[in-house]
Amino acid sequence: KEVRNVGIVKDIEKVEEVKDINNEDVEKDVREDVREDVREDVREDVREDVREDVREDVREDVREDVKEDVREDVEEDVEKLLENVFLI
Repeated sequence: KEVRNVGIVKDIEKVEEVKDINNEDVEKDVREDVREDVREDVREDVREDVREDVREDVREDVREDVKEDVREDVEEDVEKLLENVFLI
């Protein structure tokens, strides 16, 4: 009977060992999944930040270009008007 009990104890120890190994594997898998999720979240956040930065830069560049174009157009128009006034 004692031999049988020893066999049962060894079986229980093997089961516990397998559980520990499985738990470690699960923990490793979960850690890797979390790492990958975090990496993807960070990538997406960075992409969105870059997109927004580029949009804002383009908006600002366009505003400045339009302001400069309008200034130049107004200056030209004023010069033409002044020329016309002095010619009359």
